[in-house]
Amino acid sequence: MQCHSRNRHVAYRITPDRRTLGVTFPADNQANVLVWAPLIDQVSIKVYGQPDVLPLDQQDMGYWALTTDRIHPGDQYRFVLNGQYERPDPASLYQPQGVHGPSEAVDTARFPWTDQDWRNLDLADYLLYEVHTGTVTTDGTFLALEETLDHLNALDVNTLEIIPIGQFPDGRNWGYDGVFAAENAYGGPASNTWSTPATGRASPSYSTLSITTSAPKATTCLSSARI
Repeated sequence: MQCHSRNRHVAYRITPDRRTLGVTFPADNQANVLVWAPLIDQVSIKVYGQPDVLPLDQQDMGYWALTTDRIHPGDQYRFVLNGQYERPDPASLYQPQGVHGPSEAVDTARFPWTDQDWRNLDLADYLLYEVHTGTVTTDGTFLALEETLDHLNALDVNTLEIIPIGQFPDGRNWGYDGVFAAENAYGGPASNTWSTPATGRASPSYSTLSITTSAPKATTCLSSARI
């Protein structure tokens, strides 16, 4: 079993073409952990179901990192700051127990993309319809929203603008809290496939999905301000 951190002087680069912050899975049986906590003296990760925390190694520019085979997709975890304070991952993709609960590791490579042939409309041809996922249907989920698409298409709507879906306390909110994870009450990762049939429905007039987001800078950092 391997569990090791990278060299302290490695410079981490945040790139737009792949996700690096949080827990990622670059290869089979390997997890990378990367968090920015410039004001913290010690960072570990607590993986639920495991007896010991896994220490992260301090890197340049406030980053802490770990490479390990002890974290797998579906594992729930928290960061432990200075050996005392437990916090969810600020770059989490899923908060199954809410905004303050443990984060759940998600392997984004497992998402079954099927919309490779999708083509966007010209911006001048957009007919926008803004929706709140939690209130537009009785169930208030992504899957329930999918059931409304044919009705909206009949109104000649071809572009859905979904107001922010960031994780928030309780089950309904405007979504502007700025957390990276999508609201768990909307269905979690299992419901994310709804965007594929939405952009590939039979009617060619239904073209675009737009998600409005809000991500304040404070949510990207674990620091003493968050303790």
